[in-house]
Amino acid sequence: MIADQFIVDPSGKYSIIGVWENLFAPAFPAIHPLMFILTLWKGEPNSSLQVETRIWTPNQTLLMTTGAAVVRLSPVGKGMSVNQVFQTQFPMPGRYRVELLANGVSVHSYDLTIAPLPTVQGPAISA
Repeated sequence: MIADQFIVDPSGKYSIIGVWENLFAPAFPAIHPLMFILTLWKGEPNSSLQVETRIWTPNQTLLMTTGAAVVRLSPVGKGMSVNQVFQTQFPMPGRYRVELLANGVSVHSYDLTIAPLPTVQGPAISA
């Protein structure tokens, strides 16, 4: 998922704030100042995965990658990666693809829609 904020409190509890899959911008290219990309991974208990997240533009150009990172899975086979991303520039409106890789293999993807702000039509005014 993609969110505006991710916090871990002193006891280790996660708070995810502002989850979104659609973003509206007044003009393009648009810059989104801060986002968190969170991914829950499942696999063999007590194993490790080399994970990476990529975002592709509507015309299939690589926009960004988090780079490879190692996620250690718990005794029940779950782990999470969290990437804080600053100043992401979206060059055009459209459907972006978020691709998740584990051990160099694409295992899942989902869409992220970046669109122009809707125009508001007011009542007609006559003089």
